Amino acid sequence: MSPAPRHVASGGFRVDRKRALAKLAEYQLPLPERFLLPWLRCAQAAGATSAEVQHGWSHLQLSFDGRPFSSRFLREPFDALFTEEGDAARHRDLATGLLSAFRLEPRLVTVHSGHGAERLHLSGTNAEDIAAEAASEAETRTILTLRWKGLKSRHPAACAALAYESCRMLGFPLVVDGEAAPREPAAPCVRSEEEGTRVRLSLPEDPAAYESLAAVSKRGVFVCRVPIDSRVPITAELDRDDFSLDASQSGVLRDAALEAALAAVPSAIDELIQQACGMQRGYPQLAEFLFKPGQERRRRRAAQAWRSGWDLDGDSPEGTLLGLHARVTRWLRIVAARTLTNYTGDAGRPAAKALWEAPLYLGVDGKGLSLHGLWEQHRRQGIVPFSTECHGGPPRLDVVWLPEGGDGTLEALFTGRVKAMDKLLESWRRAPKA
Repeated sequence: MSPAPRHVASGGFRVDRKRALAKLAEYQLPLPERFLLPWLRCAQAAGATSAEVQHGWSHLQLSFDGRPFSSRFLREPFDALFTEEGDAARHRDLATGLLSAFRLEPRLVTVHSGHGAERLHLSGTNAEDIAAEAASEAETRTILTLRWKGLKSRHPAACAALAYESCRMLGFPLVVDGEAAPREPAAPCVRSEEEGTRVRLSLPEDPAAYESLAAVSKRGVFVCRVPIDSRVPITAELDRDDFSLDASQSGVLRDAALEAALAAVPSAIDELIQQACGMQRGYPQLAEFLFKPGQERRRRRAAQAWRSGWDLDGDSPEGTLLGLHARVTRWLRIVAARTLTNYTGDAGRPAAKALWEAPLYLGVDGKGLSLHGLWEQHRRQGIVPFSTECHGGPPRLDVVWLPEGGDGTLEALFTGRVKAMDKLLESWRRAPKA
């Protein structure tokens, strides 16, 4: 039987530091190549205005400005894992990153931080031999460096790539090997910050097959994804400084902080829908060129873009712009199919009303058509007519141009009433006009 723990003056217990660190290293960050992520949280907590990651064949370096690490936790970096005193929370991320970095078996790990006479140089090859000493240098940025044995290691590139992909919510620009890491998604995009929760919503890559998940970040750096209870397909990013991480540091606990963040999503979804509907107002004008003579090939490409979200055409400004807009059109149609019921019942909700009234479709004459207009025509005439061709149609009848010959949104809202009119339109076109 192991000896009973001995009570000490601080009220804690004697801890076998070596065993404790080995156990923490074993369970924290299952993928040790993510060690840069807690260090980037240190940069955010330090109030950094910029950070840079550089790597070579056998080394990797992170540097950032802002508040330096304290001399206490540089001299004893792992103390932060066993205390709540002072600025331990920020330095806990330093210790977590060090434990994971050592699992990659570097030849040397160094940390330089501090200003003037207070600047320290921390170095070591593992958690047991790491030590700090005064550093005589004019540099003021915090610099963390790993070096591996040999001329080439697989670790630097993998670690740099993970940092590049994981910092979209950072409050400052991150540059990785000379290239700015992505921060802002394409429009439409909604951003909000309230009571410590930062939310960003944008359109998913493939809304038809998308499971709604939120990318959860702590201090601007990705932790994990959690499911969102939403019928609207979205890409959601949530960030708080006080998210509680699990023992592995790669999951978030479902506590009050996470519930508060998730509670901010529904109103942001409504705002995203309304923003996208506002963009959609320019859709018919963008598509005018498709209805000019000789545009058959581009009309076919447009059909593919609305169905699959592909770029429409890169050989003209009009085609490129409409191709980028196709993702918005496609997303709005999918959202409408999943959330709308009837105009009378939905009109009391601003986002739903915007969906009904936005021009989500084009007529065979190039005119923009809204679901509300089709709803009113359906009430009068009992059908929603469509055609796969776009050569004009009878007056006082809005015929939807559906080049693929069908549409899930219209079928969902007007079940059994969406009717092909190609033959009738062809007869009308051939008939002599008075």
